[in-house]
Amino acid sequence: MDKLSYKFFRDLNITPNNYVFLYNVIVLKNTSITPLIHELSKLEDAGFLKIIPKDVSYNFEYVLKDKAYGLFVEDNIEQKWLEFKKCFPIKSGVRRLHDNPEGCKKKYINLLETGVSHKDILLGLDNECLARQEASSKHLFMSDWKLMSTWLNQKNWLVYLDYEVEIKEKPANYGEDI
Repeated sequence: MDKLSYKFFRDLNITPNNYVFLYNVIVLKNTSITPLIHELSKLEDAGFLKIIPKDVSYNFEYVLKDKAYGLFVEDNIEQKWLEFKKCFPIKSGVRRLHDNPEGCKKKYINLLETGVSHKDILLGLDNECLARQEASSKHLFMSDWKLMSTWLNQKNWLVYLDYEVEIKEKPANYGEDI
């Protein structure tokens, strides 16, 4: 992952400190860090670990769950979903395009599990954005964006997967009228 944003942490319901703690424990194998119990409680509420009391005092242990390990796996489906969701336009005019986030997430994960490439979906989405920009600059009509659920169900990334933008540079003719 190249960049971590506030939205990334908000979507996971954790703080940057929680993420750094998990990174230290999972990736760097640094188990000497002892966070405060309220920080661990946040991670437990978000489903990243389970707190196990040791005795009647304030001593405790924790066990990391698969969700925590999944954050740092290179092929993380959750991260792919968040990347797709971030790239997909939010609105078209006044119409909201993210219509059913949970249903779309399930559909997206199912697509990935059936062998559809994450890179192909993002490439098709990027190419559609480029096609729309090009059509707009040439004053050509394009139908409105489809809702995210419709876009996924109809496999619209396949329409623009091989799309190439023609970049024509106009030669500079100095001294002529523009």
